[in-house]
Amino acid sequence: MCPNFSAKESLIMVTIDARNFKHIKEAFRFADVSNKGYLTSNGYKKAIIALFGEKPSKGEKEAIFGCDRNRKLTLKDFTDIILSREKENNREQQIHKAFFLFDLESKGFLVLEDFVKAQLNVFPHLSHRVLEKAFSAADVNNDGRISYREFHSVMSYGFPFFI
Repeated sequence: MCPNFSAKESLIMVTIDARNFKHIKEAFRFADVSNKGYLTSNGYKKAIIALFGEKPSKGEKEAIFGCDRNRKLTLKDFTDIILSREKENNREQQIHKAFFLFDLESKGFLVLEDFVKAQLNVFPHLSHRVLEKAFSAADVNNDGRISYREFHSVMSYGFPFFI
């Protein structure tokens, strides 16, 4: 039997599956104690705990509510925030996995040889010279290694212009 969602809720579901939306909606309703159709800062905290089992950080709450502690989040606002949070978590996981695909020996850093091997599998047409330049651009502190932090930065923001 299909759940009965309003037209507005159906639009939200275009980007998430029904099961996830159901959990988001349940957490929202659980935290909306007065049944007003919105969450305050404290309601948001309660909903996040219900969904993820942990409190949102102060920075996260400040990013959402800023100085306006009276801001009210609708179900759509809350859903958008959760989707953004999940997208960010997925991106972080992908970067982490990618790093360990390059770091086959689990050293915690990449040397030029690791970088070249991995890149040649993905981009066999690139010259060794171009790969060396890319490695140098990613090796911000010039220690001959690309740390996870340097790798993360490149994966998040792109290579600095190097050609």
